[in-house]
Amino acid sequence: MLDTLLSFKQDKEIDLGKLGSLIANKKIDIKGNIKDQYSKATQVGNTNIDELKAVVEKIIAANPNVVEEYKKGKTNVVGFFVGQAMKETKGQADPRTLNQVVLDLLK
Repeated sequence: MLDTLLSFKQDKEIDLGKLGSLIANKKIDIKGNIKDQYSKATQVGNTNIDELKAVVEKIIAANPNVVEEYKKGKTNVVGFFVGQAMKETKGQADPRTLNQVVLDLLK
């Protein structure tokens, strides 16, 4: 197993500490494809801008009064849009990407 971990030492996409933790917590089976399992286990969510943009555009269109609040300076309503989009995507969206999409569309 140590050889397996060390084989990823040069791979910049894999954090060895996180990989070790995932193996220790039985989130990764060392008999399978470790790199694929690592990618799935550390995936942050949907980052497809086009898909997220479509979701956010629909929410913005349905909430013109909240958009108006944002334009008047109430910037905390961004959280409302992010929350609604997370609900719409059943929590599968990457929150950072989603936040950026919201801000871009509200400009």
